[in-house]
Amino acid sequence: MISTFEEMQSQAKTEIRALDPGSYLSPQPEASPAQPPALARGVGYRVVYESSLLQTEQGFASVQESIAVGEQARTFPGVPLKLVIADSDRALIAVPTVTGGNVVALLIHPSVLLSALIELFEAFWRMAVSITPGSQEDTREEPTTATRRLMALLSAGLTDESIARELGVSERTVHRRVSRLQQLLGAQTRFQLGVQASRRGWL
Repeated sequence: MISTFEEMQSQAKTEIRALDPGSYLSPQPEASPAQPPALARGVGYRVVYESSLLQTEQGFASVQESIAVGEQARTFPGVPLKLVIADSDRALIAVPTVTGGNVVALLIHPSVLLSALIELFEAFWRMAVSITPGSQEDTREEPTTATRRLMALLSAGLTDESIARELGVSERTVHRRVSRLQQLLGAQTRFQLGVQASRRGWL
């Protein structure tokens, strides 16, 4: 399976898309030596990682390393399978055996199944939260009591002026806190911020 995965990356011309629940034999995401050369050739990478992978120092560092070399990464709880798609031409699925001691890999060529797998990836990509370069400590420290209160006021539809009055701070401070949370959760709008915060159990 590993050799096939490396070959798919080395032959890719435009894009690699992947769902990564972590290795079935190891709980951490594994860096691929074929990724940097592929990125250097202009191959784009979009990967959705199982959210639990980011909860360990090693997993977080591995994902941040991939982002640093050009990968676009997002996270979502409950990624169902390990999937790699190369150029919409072929896909590799890895599933554990019933006993759990081994992994079976399936190589999928152009077909209805491949089209369905591409749609599956795109659905997860749309739902997932962007992972931005930053400190793991920032994520681990949240949500604070202050963040939960701010999110509750935002979800109630209050204006920045009303929120500032409720919290006893300036509107500028409210705007700064909201902007920081949007960056932390990869949200482009306040609506997306609410969705991502709710998904993480911050509300």
